[in-house]
Amino acid sequence: MKKTLFLTALAGFAALLCLSCNKPDNGGGETGKDVVFEEPAYLDQAAVVTFPSTGTSLNVDKQKLVKPEKLLLMESGHYVFMGKLVGSASYAPTKAGDDIFIRSGKYTLSNKSYRLDGFGTAEISGDKIIIDMGGNPVSYDVNVNHPSAPSTGVESNLVRGWKPSGKVKISIPSKGFSTDIEPSLDAVAGFLHDHGVSINKEDYAGYQVAFISLSLADNTFTLGFTNKGAYVGTWKWADKNAGKFTYSFQQYGSELINGSAAGTVKFYKEGSSNKCDFVMEISAKGVSANLEFALVEMK
Repeated sequence: MKKTLFLTALAGFAALLCLSCNKPDNGGGETGKDVVFEEPAYLDQAAVVTFPSTGTSLNVDKQKLVKPEKLLLMESGHYVFMGKLVGSASYAPTKAGDDIFIRSGKYTLSNKSYRLDGFGTAEISGDKIIIDMGGNPVSYDVNVNHPSAPSTGVESNLVRGWKPSGKVKISIPSKGFSTDIEPSLDAVAGFLHDHGVSINKEDYAGYQVAFISLSLADNTFTLGFTNKGAYVGTWKWADKNAGKFTYSFQQYGSELINGSAAGTVKFYKEGSSNKCDFVMEISAKGVSANLEFALVEMK
């Protein structure tokens, strides 16, 4: 349960982890033309599905009742399903934050049916969706928002997915520590633990950054991990001509982490590769840390 719902224990920290890069213009990103990329894949099947506040709960993993809230079908070919866990015979939330449910992975589309790896299928027709996880299909009246194709300019950068390239540079200015590490939560947790941040390193083993996706449909900013977990925040333009925007992650409190994260993203082209840099400043457990990370477009 702790690892399935790592979002609540990790949210600010997950954000903290992975993103960022203070890579100056580095041969790209100085002019508007440098941040105009070709149209991304999966744009014609991307959507943001918002569920009603009332309706039937899903029986997930045959033991957890989940009230659906949002399904992101992203332009990178990944999905994120978000909902609230409600009490059932086999599970009941015991404290604030334990009721958050996140599932993510890749999807494929056949006719109107999306196959959500590790979850089930979702068939969308107009403003209706039918979710089937191998049991009894459940139908919902929903709001479906399909992002429109970008015309010209930096909008084309937003409707695509990104993956890590290289190591995370993490530093704690107040303590004078800095290092380059792998893009994994356990590596970040180990560094922070070794420098005075009281966290349990074992809780993060196996959490590797898998993708980041940006949505024009609802300005959603999604960070996903190889273990199917995900974290969602929002973004807004800071300097559209420069292909630069600001983002923030919602603040979560838990026994493990209590903090917040925000920063900037800038697009650029390096050779034949589309890239973007993240600059992140986080504050957790009273310790401020900076992270720098570079991403390349997912294919």
